[in-house]
Amino acid sequence: MRLNNHPELSLLKDHNLVGVTFIQNYLQLLMEGLYESPILNGYVWPWIKTDKGIFSIESLGYRDALCEQIGKKLVNVLDNNEEIVLIFSDNAEIHFSIKECDKTGPEAVMLQMGNITCVW
Repeated sequence: MRLNNHPELSLLKDHNLVGVTFIQNYLQLLMEGLYESPILNGYVWPWIKTDKGIFSIESLGYRDALCEQIGKKLVNVLDNNEEIVLIFSDNAEIHFSIKECDKTGPEAVMLQMGNITCVW
């Protein structure tokens, strides 16, 4: 069973992913927003599960699999003490580990939405 420890993440539900930005050592997912477009920064590379398979940063097709979610609606967000999972309308899932052992810096994921900033 998954816990929803961070209700702020539920604010992303029912919004479309509108952009994926690859920065040198992290990823940004841009969501459509009502007043401020939410941005989810991943400082750990997530893995993604689609109907085509499971992809990690080392996988051929990883970036394509992430970008194929652009325009798709986020239908659920789950989180616990180990990961944050974004579930899309096509049943694709993006998994961000938030375990200490997987972090390469002080944070794994950061949500920025208006005056709300949450860090894991």
